Amino acid sequence: MFRTTITGLLAALIGLWIHNVALAEAVRWTVDPARSVIRLEVDALGMIQTGRFGDWSGYIVFDPAKPEAARVNLAILAASLDMGDSLVTAQAKSQGFLHVSDFPRIDVALIGLERVGDDRYQARADVTCKGQTERVTFPVAVQVSGNEVQIEGTASLDREAFGIGTESLRGLIIGRIIKVDVDITARTRS
Repeated sequence: MFRTTITGLLAALIGLWIHNVALAEAVRWTVDPARSVIRLEVDALGMIQTGRFGDWSGYIVFDPAKPEAARVNLAILAASLDMGDSLVTAQAKSQGFLHVSDFPRIDVALIGLERVGDDRYQARADVTCKGQTERVTFPVAVQVSGNEVQIEGTASLDREAFGIGTESLRGLIIGRIIKVDVDITARTRS
């Protein structure tokens, strides 16, 4: 019985050690907002309107050997959207579109990456906007250099799936697809 207990204890310790070694390889990276940007583009009456979010934060957990276990969490303040024109910005933030007074945050939770080539991946993320969560898949490039990681990608979001621009006739003049470009640089604490 003593031998069984010792064997079980050793097995548990080895399992814990293996688990800790596996966790140690996944690095947590903190987004550097000064070197990162989230932009969007939408077609309005045949003209491309562009904007960017000015206030957001996030982190990345990434191990190049296990991209399927990658995690990215971004919290974007919807009211920080600037479309470059005060009238367009006000419309984008209004009740019929982002409705920033009732839905102040847009959350993005990456739930994994699938390698498709050198430094290229297919990302799967849950995007929550206006109380609606949709799963999106989009290509990204991930490059690690020293204590920095850079992620670049473009996602296409169906605005109607989030209830954006569906409550007024103004929604009829805006393209259904919103293109979101992310260019994120993050650093480790070291």
